[in-house]
Amino acid sequence: AQLMGDVAAAYSDLVGGLSVDLGGEVALRYADYAQWQHDMLSDEEHMAPHMRYWREALGGELAVLELQTDHPRPAVFTMHGGSVDVCVDRAGSDGLRSMCRECGATMMRGALALWAVTLGKHSGQSEVVVGTPYANREHPLTHSVVGYFVNTLAIRVSVGVGLRFGEVLVQANTAMNDAVSHAIVPFMKVVEAVSPERDASRTPVFQTMLSWEEVEGWLGGVALGVELPMLESLDLAVTSVGDDAGDSGGTSKFELDLGLSETTSGGMVGSLGFNRDMYERRSVERMAEHMSILATAVVSSPDARLGDVGMMSVEEACLVEEEWNETTQPYPESATAPGLFEAQASRTPDGVALVFEGVEVRYGELL
Repeated sequence: AQLMGDVAAAYSDLVGGLSVDLGGEVALRYADYAQWQHDMLSDEEHMAPHMRYWREALGGELAVLELQTDHPRPAVFTMHGGSVDVCVDRAGSDGLRSMCRECGATMMRGALALWAVTLGKHSGQSEVVVGTPYANREHPLTHSVVGYFVNTLAIRVSVGVGLRFGEVLVQANTAMNDAVSHAIVPFMKVVEAVSPERDASRTPVFQTMLSWEEVEGWLGGVALGVELPMLESLDLAVTSVGDDAGDSGGTSKFELDLGLSETTSGGMVGSLGFNRDMYERRSVERMAEHMSILATAVVSSPDARLGDVGMMSVEEACLVEEEWNETTQPYPESATAPGLFEAQASRTPDGVALVFEGVEVRYGELL
């Protein structure tokens, strides 16, 4: 964002006929930060409480995401990816925003709770671990420095069916606050501390990521607060190269990679990346739809237990509960139970009918 801001400011100056000064004095350079970080990581006494936090937060048996895949999991994790669009309408977003306000959480933490609940419902697990990138620019001097400050945080969230969504939201907010307080530890150091044994078929610690952008897009100064003369009249859009290159050429660093942002109209939009060696596009589209439906459902019934909150559309519920359950078969009205048994025994005389203490009795013996 800072680099985009510098480009936007330089562009505006050039259009206005002003000189562009990119070499002025700055209070902090990225090299200074890198040296400070190196010194901190080398100070074992300083790092001890931070490392202890991560061992406790991610200690014990760490939940491995167990979703139903469309294809067998590759022995070695691949990054062949695709993506689908995600949209949460204004009603669901407004309700989520209100719940976040009540417990002092940001919309990002609300999205985290919503995504965790969606994963829990799809996997049947009572706990999930979600990764999320953190800007790591707490100090004001870092705000204007171009450089890689980002760290990845692993957030452990309980999503048992007996919980209410508000409880999950409070828990996700607390977990994020605690994680941010210990974000000085690079993620790979966390991996070494809590996940020494690796599984080549999965990414370590977590298998799904949530990325959050405060405002959708940046052209026209929407996100940066900088006007871009002449560009506003052009039909331009920012396109990610690589990650969203279509289902045949895209990449995905995780099994599922959700990116969301708020729109200027109040809703939430984004994309859900997926590993196409494990998932079909239609399955991921269904998951994205389920998350959108869940957003409306949990804010409409905040006191409902998660086990009682549905995530299927009316059409899907009708298909699953009625059409797929239509299992009645023609039944001869004159038939009797003994007669049907004899008919089955005659068709499969060598089939095992009874087993007791190692002795087998076949259907043919009962005729």
